[in-house]
Amino acid sequence: MNTKGQESATFELLVVAIMGLAILVIVLGIAGYFSDLGFQASERTFNDSLKSAVNAPNGAPVMAKNLKLDAGDRSTGYFSKQSAIPAGCFSVDALQTLSIVLYGNERVEFKQPLEITVFFRCVLGSGYASASDELCEESCLVSFGKEIDVLPEGEPA
Repeated sequence: MNTKGQESATFELLVVAIMGLAILVIVLGIAGYFSDLGFQASERTFNDSLKSAVNAPNGAPVMAKNLKLDAGDRSTGYFSKQSAIPAGCFSVDALQTLSIVLYGNERVEFKQPLEITVFFRCVLGSGYASASDELCEESCLVSFGKEIDVLPEGEPA
């Protein structure tokens, strides 16, 4: 019996296993890269849609479909930084599910990454102001997964 052939087969199997593992690591890295690009593109779309609603405060809803949002919080303070409107002039709404938790009208938390449609609507005045003492030239509502259908009282359609 030739033992030299058996030893080389084990070594060849080890080399093939290491090459397979290396290819798997490369493929997973590429998949992670493209996933990150999807989140970045959604973040740009989110910010562009918010700015679009802020720049045209006529009460018309602006919709951003199928955004990939990472787990974490979105609050009126975040929207304020993106738009230069005071945080008290924003209000937040959301379709509450197991992965989306709404805290008052000032903050929403995503328990896990998800794909969702976001609605924005801005009006002149304090129609959507979340803080009652805030004097707002313009106020906005940001709604996650829940369509905006009613304007605040006293606002024209």
